[in-house]
Amino acid sequence: MQNSSKEAIYSSILQGIPIPVFYEDVDRVILDCNKEFQDWVERPREEIVGKPIHEILPPYIREKWIASNPKEMASKGIQRFEIEYEKEDGLVFYSVQKNNVQDGEGKIVGLTGTITDLTEYKRAIDKHLKEHQLIRTLIDILPAFIYAKDKDSKFLIANQVIAGYMGAKTPEELLGKSDFDFFPYKYAMKYFCDEQEVMNTGRPKINIEEKTSTTEDGGEMWLNTTKVPLRDHNSEIVGIVGSGIDITQRKILTDQLKELQEIVNNSRSCAFLLKSNENWEVTFCTETVSLFGYEPQDFGKEGHKFLEIVHPEDAHKLREKTLEAFKGEQKTFTQEYRIKHKDGGFIWVEDHKHLRKYDDEEEVYTFQSLITDISIRHQYQEERNQMELQLRQSQKLEAVGQLAAGIAHEINTPIQFISDNLDFLSQSFGEVLDFVSLSVDKYKADSRECPISKDDVDYYVEEIPSAIKQSLEGANRVRNIVKAMKEFSHPGNGKVMLEDINTAIENTVIVAKNEWKYVADVELELAENMPMVPVDIGPFKQTILNLIVNASHTIEDRIAQGDFEKGKITIHTEIKGENAVVSVKDTGMGMPKKVAQRIFDPFFTTKEVGKGTGQGMSMAYDMIVRKLKGNLRFNTQEGVGTTFFIEIPLEKREEED
Repeated sequence: MQNSSKEAIYSSILQGIPIPVFYEDVDRVILDCNKEFQDWVERPREEIVGKPIHEILPPYIREKWIASNPKEMASKGIQRFEIEYEKEDGLVFYSVQKNNVQDGEGKIVGLTGTITDLTEYKRAIDKHLKEHQLIRTLIDILPAFIYAKDKDSKFLIANQVIAGYMGAKTPEELLGKSDFDFFPYKYAMKYFCDEQEVMNTGRPKINIEEKTSTTEDGGEMWLNTTKVPLRDHNSEIVGIVGSGIDITQRKILTDQLKELQEIVNNSRSCAFLLKSNENWEVTFCTETVSLFGYEPQDFGKEGHKFLEIVHPEDAHKLREKTLEAFKGEQKTFTQEYRIKHKDGGFIWVEDHKHLRKYDDEEEVYTFQSLITDISIRHQYQEERNQMELQLRQSQKLEAVGQLAAGIAHEINTPIQFISDNLDFLSQSFGEVLDFVSLSVDKYKADSRECPISKDDVDYYVEEIPSAIKQSLEGANRVRNIVKAMKEFSHPGNGKVMLEDINTAIENTVIVAKNEWKYVADVELELAENMPMVPVDIGPFKQTILNLIVNASHTIEDRIAQGDFEKGKITIHTEIKGENAVVSVKDTGMGMPKKVAQRIFDPFFTTKEVGKGTGQGMSMAYDMIVRKLKGNLRFNTQEGVGTTFFIEIPLEKREEED
């Protein structure tokens, strides 16, 4: 092969090398180079060939080259060194390698040099080292157990947390060892089996709560662990990576919280966390809000505000007293009020409030309310109050009855005298009249002056019988009133017995006449075939009296409006099925809906102070519905009137306990 051909091949090979390449003689003078080298030194070929390399290097490379390049050419072998320098985009790194060139006799006649850019490699190594250091730091500072194991479940990596947990001073003490070297056999075997299952199936175990032991005292603790397969670059499973967090305290607190929640859920109390902004925002409530028919989600951001479920009559007072207490730096206090059940009814509750904090900027209190259903207690108290009131009423009625009976007895004797004397006068008057007539005639026959004239006699004949008749009627009326008072004042023996309710109604109407005679007419429609009815006669008469008095008052209110001059009260009795039915109908004002809803509530009255106690209808309801197991209902229409219906079973029913 000719020299020219060899040179062409050599030149082609040289230019085809993708890294900078140069050729020096023994005097360090460059004899040849490729295009990559020209670009690297940033010079054309004619400025390179024939000059020492240090003269043609850029200044920012030359200093590093001279400092790194060996001063003496080695007799043989390869020279390697690295240079680095700063560029705009950061440090760059190059590896320089020089190979000796020998002639046929083995004499060194020059050397070839190659320059390899190590920048990306160095940066990758640096990045890897930094990432490794970061990962190692994270592993060591995380408050969790972190480890990796091989296929035999022996430690490859561990952090300080798991080392301390297992009784080792450093993580390195764990390397190459397994759980069997640290834990009791039953725990170590469980961990080993779990890890082998993960490696054999490739399925991770994530967020598993498991009980384990401590190595110091053998006590138990709870961990939240995660175990995933460790794979190599071929995705082959070569071990396992695990982590764990000590959740012993959380587990204890969770168990305690569950126990407390169980206690709360089985109590008649509900806890609310409230803010005293408009209508009291609910920020939290326990599930026991179901006691009131609600669910916790009913009080979300768009749900109910607390004061919206408080009885309208209690809400304003509740808000005022609460804020007043907190402003007075009172941390805790208790109130009773009514809460609206979701089905529409109301429940009496006891609310124990505790102030949590106060926001000065928003002027809002945050406080907790522990609310207990006291409906049963309230009901018992109301029943007790009602029983006491009924006892006092009964005692009062008994006293009034005794007084009325005494008065009736005292009146009855003189009235009897008057009646007997009037009867005597009525019967004797004819004889006296005959005698007077004969005497007048005798005076005339004897031509003597008579003390009375014929006109006087005629007047006496006309007026005295009428006066005697009216007096007898008045005496009879007084006798009937006295009789009615005596019968009405008899309170009975407090037991349910068969009674004549028609007679009881008639007597009650007579006794109550002063209440109705000026405002209404009373019409009795009493069934002639009414049998004896099982009632407690005292409260029954009191119920009829209350209905008549209430009817009179509502008719009086309507007369005051100018609707009519006199109203009407109709009392009707009949038998319907198995019940005796008494209806009391009036032409009074009727009741608005809000009054009708509460008519049987204890102490509820629409009358002015001193005119009503609010107990009449409540006691009537108690007697008819609870004691007699009957029914007390009404129909009402505003501006038309009201009719009350008393339904009493004809068969006596046993009272419930």
